[in-house]
Amino acid sequence: MLMRQIAAQTGEYGVRVNAIAPELVIEGKQMPDEMREQLARLHPLRRTGLAADVAEATLFLASDASSWITGSTMDVNGGRIML
Repeated sequence: MLMRQIAAQTGEYGVRVNAIAPELVIEGKQMPDEMREQLARLHPLRRTGLAADVAEATLFLASDASSWITGSTMDVNGGRIML
């Protein structure tokens, strides 16, 4: 709701307000492979998130491709929010 409120207040000035809500992001060898595989099975996409996944979402929201999007929260979570 915070993004929607701020977007409503700043939209007339051409300001877009969005948020990114990432889930667990795992890079490198931060945990044993077996544990990573268990976590991956909890997501519909059957993998854990990468920093690049969040970066791509950020680049999209910062680009002109998202010029008609404001007041939104983008869930970057491999579909986990559906479960």
